[in-house]
Amino acid sequence: MFAFDDIIPQAASHFDFADQTLIMSFPQAAMKQTARGTVPESQWDEGVNALLVDYNFSGSNASYDAHDSETSYNSDSYYLNLRSGMNLGAWRLRNYSTWTRNDGNNTWDNIGTSLSRAIVPLKITADVGGIPPLPVIFLTAFRCAVCS
Repeated sequence: MFAFDDIIPQAASHFDFADQTLIMSFPQAAMKQTARGTVPESQWDEGVNALLVDYNFSGSNASYDAHDSETSYNSDSYYLNLRSGMNLGAWRLRNYSTWTRNDGNNTWDNIGTSLSRAIVPLKITADVGGIPPLPVIFLTAFRCAVCS
């Protein structure tokens, strides 16, 4: 028979013969700290090269005819919410943009663009760019950068 404290530093074990119980204590540093459902790094891959598009489009038309030119009107409004991206190797490029058209006036807004990549040995994902609502660390050379 062996004692756990001979194998694992700072571990302890004691058998209480009167209660017929084994009491064991292990330091947390000796415990394997892997979250449930974690995929081993050896099984990671970079995924598939792909182009991605997700969009929402809405529009409306409102008109009112009062039989005179002073109070009659016609109004057209359109809205496009566009989230696009590209996966190329380990790199992930994402963009979030919107387009609106109100009565013939077009507006295109780039909400944000980000580039990310998993860094397997460090077990992190590095993101550079700015697509809300990511938590951000502001840097001078970039709009923002995040490691998670």
